[in-house]
Amino acid sequence: MTQHSSVHETDIRDHLHFQPEFYEANLDEIAENFARSISSNFFEVMNKTTSQTGQVVDGTNKDILEGMLDALEMLPATEDEDDQPIMVVSPTIGKKLETLSQIPTDPEIQKRLDRINERKRLERHARKAGRKLVG
Repeated sequence: MTQHSSVHETDIRDHLHFQPEFYEANLDEIAENFARSISSNFFEVMNKTTSQTGQVVDGTNKDILEGMLDALEMLPATEDEDDQPIMVVSPTIGKKLETLSQIPTDPEIQKRLDRINERKRLERHARKAGRKLVG
């Protein structure tokens, strides 16, 4: 288990006159330090785990949409047709994804997305059929 801590130094004289704004600012800074530490650790663990299991998409020399389609292909099918896949991405990738307002109308991209969706549908169907046989 990873432990997280935050060190925050203040001058003792700042505590002599109780000022809520002073404490709010310090608590915000401490909370941000904790969040940064936890987030950094989370991505470190995820990078290690996904690398070990081969669940990494190398986006070098690919545009963001092609990389996302590669990632979608790796994800297991969701339990329900209406469920959307969940991906955890770095803040850098998140910013790039925000620029994609919609899937381009490129027919090749649409065909690939359709193939991915069909394969996920078949995976979901096979998993449901397997549960019915067992239970």
